[in-house]
Amino acid sequence: MVNTRPSERSQNWEEIINKYQNLIAESPHNPEYHKELGNAFHRSGQFELALEEYRTALHIDHKYYQAQYNMGNTYFVTGAFHQAIIAWQKAFIVNPQLEHAIYNIAFTYYKLGTMEEEPEKRRKLLDDAVLEFKNAIQMRPENTDTHLHLGLTWFELERYEDAIREYQEVLRLDPDDLYAHYNLGNAYYELGETDPTYMEMALSEYRCSIRNNPDDLKSHNNIADCLLRLGKQTEALAEIDKVIQDNPDYIPAHCTRGEILASMNKHDDAIREFRTVVQLDPQEITLVHKYASQKLIERSKTLVWPTRTGRSS
Repeated sequence: MVNTRPSERSQNWEEIINKYQNLIAESPHNPEYHKELGNAFHRSGQFELALEEYRTALHIDHKYYQAQYNMGNTYFVTGAFHQAIIAWQKAFIVNPQLEHAIYNIAFTYYKLGTMEEEPEKRRKLLDDAVLEFKNAIQMRPENTDTHLHLGLTWFELERYEDAIREYQEVLRLDPDDLYAHYNLGNAYYELGETDPTYMEMALSEYRCSIRNNPDDLKSHNNIADCLLRLGKQTEALAEIDKVIQDNPDYIPAHCTRGEILASMNKHDDAIREFRTVVQLDPQEITLVHKYASQKLIERSKTLVWPTRTGRSS
């Protein structure tokens, strides 16, 4: 993240820009002034001007890693992910204690991996993310964000036991971390497809997630889905009805409700629920819409629900 002095955070960016432009006019070879001007441009959304100032700072002092690091941040927000990685790598070479640079590199590989559709490229990017997250953990083992995102990367690689280990480490460091409880639930859910014990564990984690965040729609929806997988349709229906009552436009809940009704042989009600999904999402842009559309096409008395579609990820 771009480093900005606390005293300047509430100031008008135009004033800050003018301030550093005046300082640069007096001392044009001060790399810090150029870096701070770059920060101001970055914060105000003028990313190309920010990059120009960081480059100027590095031209003055090629070892000024703060400018190199912030250049990486600017590249990242503009979508130039590979250039961001290179910038952070250069910053780390100058300052091998810069753990944030390694974390950012790892996160960028993770992001690129989740965006990549070609399987081999996707796996390579996610493997690179794992390696860099592990490096970041060696430097700062108590960083919960790093453990969490390593867990998310393992999850994308379908290494659910490894993901669970990282989420559990997050909870050891911070027992109230909502993201860890939620994602631990997701990992248990995947294992629960073949072992109901894990589905019970997933249910427990989703309930932990909503304990401190009652408005967490994804966890509420997933609780209903877990109950369905455990054969507790009545409880599942009661849970999802509460979600829909408070949030009638939440599409995954309607899809889950349709699955529950189908499992209870209430096929006409299930079809009406899937019609609601289609009405809420007429653009065919989400997985649940495609699923619901297929259910309408089937229109049979043997509505078969898949293993994952209703769950919120």
